[in-house]
Amino acid sequence: VVQEQSPVLKNKYALLITKPSYPQTGITFQIAVRELGGNPVVSALTGEDLETRLADEYYVKVLSAVGLSAIMISTSKISDTEIFEKTVNLPVINAHTEYSPCQALSALLTIFEICHNFNGLKVTIAGNFKVDDNSLLYGLIKLGADVTLLPTKNGEPDEETIAYCSQFTDLKIIKDKQSALKGAEIVYVSAGDKNNPLSVT
Repeated sequence: VVQEQSPVLKNKYALLITKPSYPQTGITFQIAVRELGGNPVVSALTGEDLETRLADEYYVKVLSAVGLSAIMISTSKISDTEIFEKTVNLPVINAHTEYSPCQALSALLTIFEICHNFNGLKVTIAGNFKVDDNSLLYGLIKLGADVTLLPTKNGEPDEETIAYCSQFTDLKIIKDKQSALKGAEIVYVSAGDKNNPLSVT
């Protein structure tokens, strides 16, 4: 069944700046913008061309004057998004491949579609919390989920992360896999630590 498009982005243009090596980002971006009634524009730049464009203040400022309503940045450097945020007078969305609140929101929406509620939901997150982005963790605890962390070897979260989480919940950090997964309704495995992967099977 094809649902009627939402008019949220009707007659509006949204630009994605990404790399050709991230084709899945371009595909999902175009589908999402069209589903919201808008017009997606994808600019796939490579290597030196990408760096040159981002360093060109005139190019960046021109984007504010060509009728765009928003810009999404999906590159390998978080600083690329920061450049646009400081220069253009438009909403800039951080879609960085590793440190992205967009990925956290996507995961939260998926969980909500399955469970319909976050309050008291038992979630186990497995990964290296020294290198992983904590956007999903922060989102879950603020929404009332009961979160357990299963860290990789030497991948426990730092004191700052623990202190922040303690404002909202009693965060549990369990290194034993069987104990950490016991009673979990949702298990999220991060792929952030490629040098120290963790299997929960």
